[in-house]
Amino acid sequence: ERGKAAVVKARQKIGTPYDFLGTIGLPSQKRAYCSELCAWAWDIEVDRKGPQKVLHPADMSRHGTTIFAAGPRKLGQSH
Repeated sequence: ERGKAAVVKARQKIGTPYDFLGTIGLPSQKRAYCSELCAWAWDIEVDRKGPQKVLHPADMSRHGTTIFAAGPRKLGQSH
């Protein structure tokens, strides 16, 4: 049930612009980056300023079980 609720919450953000500056610690309340969106859907606070506060995808396992990880990509490679 908690997972379903997180999916419903995340779907509310469909169409939200990508937060490029958030990935370096300058977050926007009107944008989201990938791991920030995932954490937000699970009610985990991540929108804090400073590069040390960016929630890197590799750190997502600290908050729960990762069920899919695409891994690092090379330039031009897709998954």
